[in-house]
Amino acid sequence: MLTSGTALAAVPEPATASAIDGEGASLAAAVKFVDLLQMERLLDDMVGNLQSLFADNVIAAIERDQTQASYLKTLFENGRGGRERFSAILGEEFRAAMRSKYPTMKNTAAAEYARLFSLRELNELTAFFSTGVGAKWHALSPKVEKSMSQWGERAGMEAGGTALMNALKRADTEMLAKGNSQ
Repeated sequence: MLTSGTALAAVPEPATASAIDGEGASLAAAVKFVDLLQMERLLDDMVGNLQSLFADNVIAAIERDQTQASYLKTLFENGRGGRERFSAILGEEFRAAMRSKYPTMKNTAAAEYARLFSLRELNELTAFFSTGVGAKWHALSPKVEKSMSQWGERAGMEAGGTALMNALKRADTEMLAKGNSQ
C-alpha cells in the first residue's frame, strides 16, 4: 500500500553540488578523451567509403521517381561531366553535410563516455592512450583500419558474388519452380 512515507521515499534527492561538479569533471574528462581519439579521422574514413554508395543510392531513388527522373536525364545528357560528375558533387555534399555534424557527434560521444565511465576511469583511459602501448595502438590504428577496410572490400565482393549466384539458383527453384515437380 502506498503511504505518504513510502511515496516520499521514492522521490529522488536533489543532486548535490559535489555530484554536479563530479558530472562536470567527468564530462570534461570525456571530452579530453574523445579529442585524443581523433574521431573525426575515423568518421572521415567511413564517410569517404560511403560517399559513392550514398550518391548511387540517391541517384537510383530519383531515377525511380517519375516526376524527377526527367531532370536527371537532362542533367546527365546535357551537363558537363554527366552522371559521374553529378555523383561526385552529391558525394562531396554528403561529406560536407556529415562533417557539419561532427561537433554534435563529439559531444554525444563525450556524454556517453561520461555516462559509462567514472572520472578515474576516463583519466586512466586518457593516460593509457597518451603514452606507451596505448599511444602506439592509437598511432597504428589507421593502418589496421585501412588493412581491414581493404580486406572488407575483397570479402564483400566475394560474398556478393556468392550471394548473387545462390540467390539466382534459389530464385529459379523457388520462384520459377525450375527443377521442381510443382
